[in-house]
Amino acid sequence: MAVGERTHRWLLHRYGTTVLDSSWPYYQTRALELNRTGPDFTTTFGTRTVIALIGFLDLMGFSDRVKGASPAHVAEYVLPFLDRITGTVVGCRGLVDKTIGDEVMFVLPEFEPEGGVPLMLAAPDLVRRLWVIRDQLASSHPFRVSLSVGMVYVGQVEGEGYSEWSIFGEAVNLAKRAAVLLSTADAVELGAGGALGVLVREEKSQEYFDVLLRHFTLKGSWPQAKVVADPPPLKGISQYRCVLLV
Repeated sequence: MAVGERTHRWLLHRYGTTVLDSSWPYYQTRALELNRTGPDFTTTFGTRTVIALIGFLDLMGFSDRVKGASPAHVAEYVLPFLDRITGTVVGCRGLVDKTIGDEVMFVLPEFEPEGGVPLMLAAPDLVRRLWVIRDQLASSHPFRVSLSVGMVYVGQVEGEGYSEWSIFGEAVNLAKRAAVLLSTADAVELGAGGALGVLVREEKSQEYFDVLLRHFTLKGSWPQAKVVADPPPLKGISQYRCVLLV
């Protein structure tokens, strides 16, 4: 089995069996078929460490907006947002790791070693698409975007009657905590809707972060990245660098 097929099996295993697009390469549709037949990922893929863009998105003021609403009305409100975000991530060949209420977690790994679009190009494209949606949904579904680029460990969580892949690493924690920065005075003044961070100790991740930063500081780029000169400590997070996305 080619390494590229193994990675795509990891990426696609959570999409279920209904996501079958005739425009996808054969090995991607085949991966979905194999997902129905048993512990294919365990026996052929194993575990590995990859570099990726990790993202957390959530609706601003969601709890207040749905306070007192019935479960059906909550679903009616939040589903259009979830549909737009998950569809966009999947369209960029990312993995929607989970949705919980109004929250979405996604992972966009490096594809280049296996013949795919490099993360240096795929990540800015995905972020720009999210910003288009953010602008379109500003009045009905305002949301914030918390991102990090870093190394993650791909492992399997399993037990009797249950099995799934998940990712682990401090970069995941940083992506979750980065949302805190969006409530700072500087971020509010700038109108920042997103934050992107990287752990200082991860040299390889720093290279990716610097390239992404150059993308978002080009004239006419959207969104624009504003460097946080002295980012405040985040609970449980090692030293990090960060930019605000405006």
